[in-house]
Amino acid sequence: MIRKTKEIDKLQKQLKQAKKQAQKHLEGWKRAQADFINYKKQQEKRLRELIEYANEGLILEILPIVEGFERAIQEAPEQEDSVWLEGVKKIKQSLDGLLREKGLERIETKGIFNHELHEAVEREAIKKLKPGTIIKELAPGYKLGRRVIRPAKVKVAK
Repeated sequence: MIRKTKEIDKLQKQLKQAKKQAQKHLEGWKRAQADFINYKKQQEKRLRELIEYANEGLILEILPIVEGFERAIQEAPEQEDSVWLEGVKKIKQSLDGLLREKGLERIETKGIFNHELHEAVEREAIKKLKPGTIIKELAPGYKLGRRVIRPAKVKVAK
């Protein structure tokens, strides 16, 4: 009888240790599962950002061409029925549409200077204006999605 009691005590002790170990493994598995879920979310976020900003370099190279079209249109001689000018305007509109589709947005340069969107290239004292008011856009700025890829260069009141 004593022998059976000792065996039962031994088995109960082993069962208790096995339960502890099982609980420990379950907690480790739950942590690993949570870590994996977080890892998956981070990878999905990185992939979305990669897709969203993959064209950034190409767009930055295209912007001077777009601005060249803008200057050509602004400086074109005034002719009422210029087929050439209308063609240039259509090409510019097509480029603008394509860039807009890719998430490009021109930065607004009216109102108050915002260091996240604008770069103050010149400052001028004008009594009628509050300091920090944008006087003139010197070069356009652009955002791609939520990211500024080129700040707008502006003249600001001081």
